[in-house]
Amino acid sequence: MNRKKALCICVSEKKNGRGEGISHYICKILEENLAKKRIAAATIDLREASLTPCDGCGRCAREQRCGTDADFNRISDQVLEADYLFFVSPHHAPVPARLCMFLEKVERLAFLYGPPEPSCQPELSEKPDLPCRQVKDVIARCRVFIGARTHATIAAYSSCVPTLVVGYSVKARGIARDIFGTEDRYVLPVQSLQTSDALIDAFQWL
Repeated sequence: MNRKKALCICVSEKKNGRGEGISHYICKILEENLAKKRIAAATIDLREASLTPCDGCGRCAREQRCGTDADFNRISDQVLEADYLFFVSPHHAPVPARLCMFLEKVERLAFLYGPPEPSCQPELSEKPDLPCRQVKDVIARCRVFIGARTHATIAAYSSCVPTLVVGYSVKARGIARDIFGTEDRYVLPVQSLQTSDALIDAFQWL
């Protein structure tokens, strides 16, 4: 039996050194714990990719890949080979620009050739600050949603997407109790992230 593959894409734009932000820490936790499940995991740091916005050249229609962005092609090849895909982004920031550029080209290729499954087709533009309706549409297409911001998790709840809340306030616990009658397994307090297995175990329960 072939070993499953997972790919973590860290989309943090933080500039003060590799591996210092919480997004990079979470990627490291994912790699370590997926390895315990015999899942080969790798992390891509989008800060190291020289991604460029789509310029409408049309070569993708002929070549079935971007004709001008080698880094996009390299990353998209790895995405297609992965059985599990994680995008790890700071919760306090708008959609990072490099991620928008990457998903813009994914959307164009999906429009031309069709995604493997309908849920895989993102609807992001090149603009980092998306309208709230468009953000909710993206969230509604997720198979599972892990979030910390209250309105993002409400968007997932209201779209019937299985949701794990990384809770940093009493609001997260209160909302979970109103919906499910309990916060257990639906809310992971940020303090619990000190345990390396906590995020993986909570995700697997969903």
